[in-house]
Amino acid sequence: MSEPETFKPGSRWDSLREALQTQRAQVGNPSYAEIAERVAAARRDQGLNEHEARVARSTVYDLFTLGRPRINLDLVREIASTLGTDASDVEMWISACHEQQKPQPLSSDQADAEMSWHTQLLIAAACIALNVAGGWLTHTLQLPIFLDMVGPAVAVFVLGTWRGVAVGAATNLVLAFINGPALLAFLVVNVAGALVWGYGIHRFNMGSTLPRFFSLNLLVALACSLVAVPVIVLAFQSDIARTYNDLTLTLQSLGAGLLTAIGLSNIVHSAVDKLLSGFIALAIVAAMPIAWRRRTNLTL
Repeated sequence: MSEPETFKPGSRWDSLREALQTQRAQVGNPSYAEIAERVAAARRDQGLNEHEARVARSTVYDLFTLGRPRINLDLVREIASTLGTDASDVEMWISACHEQQKPQPLSSDQADAEMSWHTQLLIAAACIALNVAGGWLTHTLQLPIFLDMVGPAVAVFVLGTWRGVAVGAATNLVLAFINGPALLAFLVVNVAGALVWGYGIHRFNMGSTLPRFFSLNLLVALACSLVAVPVIVLAFQSDIARTYNDLTLTLQSLGAGLLTAIGLSNIVHSAVDKLLSGFIALAIVAAMPIAWRRRTNLTL
């Protein structure tokens, strides 16, 4: 049997207890001792010995008592089964209690009121610096990824979609100043990535679970590639043959055309890059103060 789940006082497990009491009343109000014996009998039928199957009457009584902050969900399921409750109904009751425990994300007005403008400005500046550092690291180590969108991801999660877009655009301006104006062509790539992250998190709730968040990062990668490949082809025609050279040449050797090879190699590199960037950003946000984390729709 699993350990009881513990929640702070004020949690809404009472609604689950009330549902069990209602079900108990509908089947003739069996005593707590009788319910305990029914659970024990069901356990014995499953192969447990007398000692392992035993449930104390006081344990059942405690589970039905309102106001207690602790509850054993496995025992809830067993009791509900002996009362003839459909398993799907029990899971629905439990899910409703879990939902009531989740802190509600702040509205934009509430969030802005809790975080001063100069704090938001400092976070945005730190995100830009993080992008520049990531770009420098990958360039220095000659890595086949970019890591120049960790900052926009953090900004999108904590500050909101359009502030994240601004951080992505500002990053490109800074990198263009450092490395040359040719990088300005990729400003639209950062903007596209920030928009997909922002709408995915804040509108479509794709940060609610890790699988959904994983999928969102892949969508960001796809969006960035759809924007980046035309930029590469149109703005860097003389350097196309050197773009993602190893993977491009491999794909060409397998029969892919140059443009197809560039597109596929870009998607592969972008997928790895955006997954890394997204989860690095998630780790950074998880380390932030709880008041800042409440601004996000992420499950941390």
